[in-house]
Amino acid sequence: LYDSVGQYAKAETLYLQSLKIDEAKLGKDHPNVANDLNNLAGLYRSTSQYAKAEPLYLRSLSIWEAKLDKDHPLVAISLNNMALPYASMGRSNDVAVHFERARRIIRCHVAGVLPALSQREQASFLKTHEADFHRAVSFGVAQAMDNPTWIEASAEWLFNGKAVASEAMGERIHLGRQSSDPAAADLVRELGAVRANLARLTVSSP
Repeated sequence: LYDSVGQYAKAETLYLQSLKIDEAKLGKDHPNVANDLNNLAGLYRSTSQYAKAEPLYLRSLSIWEAKLDKDHPLVAISLNNMALPYASMGRSNDVAVHFERARRIIRCHVAGVLPALSQREQASFLKTHEADFHRAVSFGVAQAMDNPTWIEASAEWLFNGKAVASEAMGERIHLGRQSSDPAAADLVRELGAVRANLARLTVSSP
């Protein structure tokens, strides 16, 4: 609350207290600690204290990678968060590297989840996950379009974002045709159930 209304000194005190409690009660490498670190780093980024934000983001990312998986969606979110202070500092190459890795993680995740969702749910899911990459492209246009890496990456992000929904719809049609084959019907239903559960877990808490 204090962070949202710009009372950063009060917010910092509470973030630090929360971090201290979680580290003491849960351990310094617990996912809750990673969330605390991310919140505190976000406050420092908001107040342009980038030197303080960067090591906290790095530690948070390290915990997510160790406790979940290097290709987990929360790792992608952490990578996106890390890219933001780099953008503010004009470190365009670091921004590109983090956004690119995050995009690949989300792209693989989306490919597994999207076919189980309705067309409306697909649109909502993509809107949420593609927003970060649209911001990355905007950053490139504003600050780094003289950088060939950014030009190539920006085009790739946009084209891939437009293609993923079409691919998912094509797979739904393909599975629908397979389901008319009695030998494949049970497998198709099982695959649909697994993907629906994966989609549900995606929007639940860690």
